[in-house]
Amino acid sequence: MGWDDYAGQEALYHDVPEDLVRLVRDRPANKPLGNVTDVTTGRTIHWACGVFWFDGEQWRVAEGMLDHCDQTGTDPMMGSEFVYCLDAYRFGKDFLTPEAVVAAPESDWFIDADEGDELAAVQEMFARYS
Repeated sequence: MGWDDYAGQEALYHDVPEDLVRLVRDRPANKPLGNVTDVTTGRTIHWACGVFWFDGEQWRVAEGMLDHCDQTGTDPMMGSEFVYCLDAYRFGKDFLTPEAVVAAPESDWFIDADEGDELAAVQEMFARYS
């Protein structure tokens, strides 16, 4: 499956409840590469590298995504970028000080400050939301 392959993207959502999949089919893209289009039908589906959902009691992993990972020898947590998505939440890591946040390797993508002003910006956020 290529990331731009409609049938492959559709397959990632196998076993996800239809009412949830409807939320990602035939919707406007929120960025230029947000959807994959079936050239035959014109239908679209939101581009995904991982498919997870909450059923009201527990988090689930789409069987289609697990099948794809089995076929390609990909670790589902790494291949889906799930670990990357959670990294900003710093689970199991120090998050008590602005200095720890700025020192984190992933800090550069969420700091909205001029180069070199990261610590001051994070200190201001901590002060605002403490």
